[in-house]
This record gives sequence, C-alpha cells and structure tokens, in this order.
Amino acid sequence: MLGKIAIDEKPTAILQQQEIKGTILDSKTGAPVKGASIHLADYGKTVLSDSTGKFSLTIEKGDSIVLEVKAPWYVTKPVLINNTTNWQNLVIMMTEESIHMGAVVVEEENTNK
Repeated sequence: MLGKIAIDEKPTAILQQQEIKGTILDSKTGAPVKGASIHLADYGKTVLSDSTGKFSLTIEKGDSIVLEVKAPWYVTKPVLINNTTNWQNLVIMMTEESIHMGAVVVEEENTNK
C-alpha cells in the first residue's frame, strides 16, 4: 500500500541582489572621507567608508533607494540612487559643515593695587 505525501508548494520569490560601490570625497580638496557612514533606512543597513573613502554593500534590487551619508564635520547628504545611476561607481562629494562661532570678548582685569 502506498501512502500519500502532502507537499506544501508555496511560490518562492527570487530576490535579485544589487551591489552598490562608491567613494566618498571632500568637495573642496577631493580627498577621501574615511569613516563616513552610509545608511539605508529602508534596509536597516549601515556601512562605513574605508581609509580611501570607498564603500560597498549588497541589497535586494529595487527601483530606487536613498542613501544617507554622514561624516564628522560634514553636512549630512541624502543621495537618491535609481535605475539611471551607475550603482558600481558612485562618487559622493561631501561639503564641510560651516561652524560659526559668536564673538569672543576678552577683558583685562587689573588685580594690582
């Protein structure tokens, strides 16, 4: 006697992987920005740029994503990547953050009497 075997056939989505590679540079000097964080909120991923400003990460391929790039002393920069973007060779230019300090007043006090 042969038994019956139940097979649960659920469609499986095959997700395509997309690698994103790029370099973070200072917009004035062209120098690499090391230690910049590249954050993808929709994917919950964050990577850091290396000492040459380079980074790479792999995500499920989509139509478009937004990278949020942060580095100390630089303005946070959102970067939109879509189907027309070269995902393999991003160059992200960071602008230094302007730090304005208020006026400093120095007063001399005569302590000799």
